Amino acid sequence: GVSAKFSPREIVTQVRLDYNKHCRVPFGTYCEVHEHPNPLNTMTARTKPTIALGPTGNAQGTHKFFCLTNGTLLKRNDWTEYPMPDSVIRKVNNWGKKSMQ
Repeated sequence: GVSAKFSPREIVTQVRLDYNKHCRVPFGTYCEVHEHPNPLNTMTARTKPTIALGPTGNAQGTHKFFCLTNGTLLKRNDWTEYPMPDSVIRKVNNWGKKSMQ
């Protein structure tokens, strides 16, 4: 490569990745991302079920998640990892089968 010390990404963006920020959750991990509704005393859900997709690459360590509720892409920097429930595996498999048609 061009440099023995710097990665190509680091050379182009001039931003060094931090393992503790940018590699906090592996791809495909089931997580509940935390919502911060305003006001806080409502009955709305405070977490959403998601699957981790990877870091966004920003300085704050934000990650991308696939929302299992509505299929949208969420970007969050606050979440809790959980073991993958069978219901999530079935739901993702059903989405895959529907997309093949």
